[in-house]
Amino acid sequence: GMLYSELKLTSAYTTNFYPLFLARRLLYAVILVSGSKYPNQQMAFAVVLAIVVFIYCVRVQPFFVKRDGLFHYITEGLLVLQFVLSISHLYDLEAEEDSRVTIGWVQI
Repeated sequence: GMLYSELKLTSAYTTNFYPLFLARRLLYAVILVSGSKYPNQQMAFAVVLAIVVFIYCVRVQPFFVKRDGLFHYITEGLLVLQFVLSISHLYDLEAEEDSRVTIGWVQI
């Protein structure tokens, strides 16, 4: 149908792209809610998950149009960059609380 019109439906890996994408979002929500006392583990989990999805998109190449794949690569790369920036600010112990809050809102 319309939902799968831009995907190559040649294997189970490409056919299940959107269910995997939604499962990833669910995992993000679970780790953010359940791991609120463990920011280090949250960030590590988020970085690993984003890298896994990036590798999946590069390896499987689920899209017909190269531009769609490129947008996904850029999005996942920026997501990894955002998490790495979050980790670097998490360990900046000399930063004041106001600057941490400001940086957090900028990242959101």
